[in-house]
Amino acid sequence: MSEAHFRQFDRLTIWRRGDERAPHKPLLALWAIGRCLRGQSRLADYDVVHRALLALLRTFGPPRKVFKPQEPFWRLQKDGIWEVTRADEVPVQPNGSVTPTSLRTFKVRGGLREPLYAALRQDSDAAFAIALRIAEDHFAETLRSAVLQATLGDAEPGLQASWPDRQLPTLVSLRARRVRNPEFRTKVLRSYGHRCAVCNYSFEFPIGQWPALEAAHIRWHSHLGPDIAGNGLSLCALHHELFDWGIFTIRPGSLRIQVAGIVLERLPEGPVTELHERQLRLVPKRDADRPAPGYLDWHRRNVFRDT
Repeated sequence: MSEAHFRQFDRLTIWRRGDERAPHKPLLALWAIGRCLRGQSRLADYDVVHRALLALLRTFGPPRKVFKPQEPFWRLQKDGIWEVTRADEVPVQPNGSVTPTSLRTFKVRGGLREPLYAALRQDSDAAFAIALRIAEDHFAETLRSAVLQATLGDAEPGLQASWPDRQLPTLVSLRARRVRNPEFRTKVLRSYGHRCAVCNYSFEFPIGQWPALEAAHIRWHSHLGPDIAGNGLSLCALHHELFDWGIFTIRPGSLRIQVAGIVLERLPEGPVTELHERQLRLVPKRDADRPAPGYLDWHRRNVFRDT
């Protein structure tokens, strides 16, 4: 594949309103790459895309009561990787949107552009490299495996031994990458005494290593969350993943744990729900190292599943 193909996925235009997450186009692109890798037809009926994307948005999107899969289905055309059939026949609203009814009425189909689809089919390693890049750019590290499994499904990556020698452009430098501060983990874990702030887990083995203890970004690194202690929590691997899934959040000010209502309803008793309304077990001594209210507010609005 050429660098131009990689650049097309790097240049996805993402809807912006303040600091809200909008993974709609990335999820649609990943779903389309999955169809390609599984050898499914390039174009799919709008209803097929609607059902698949709605399920993905409900699972991996920000907490919302209403999702509009027709928006990325229609607007991804402008990014040069996607096409829809009968686009000139579908009535477009003044704001550039279309309705699901019109897409169904005109029996519109959508999919990757034919040259791109053919290139991805021919080079599965490159297709997986692009998918990994999209997941890295738009989702927290603990969620990426689940996102790729849900979108790529049972497609099998080649990832042959010769892969590093091919110098795939996504693995090098198509654009400047946000580099993580290697000191972030050290500073965050140290400020919490190398313990999980939620359950107090701590285990040093061997000397100087703390397995299953992680520095979690409150505002995700993929969404401009800085590598500073105020945007970090020392969490065990379990509570890090639950935090990134939005199973619980931390209230600013009181620093009490709030478990999502959907969890409390389904599991009235258990090791997760019993965390509800508990104070964090550990809080850094220095104010600058404590979870900053602004980052906790971002997590509540963009990740927490209390809808």
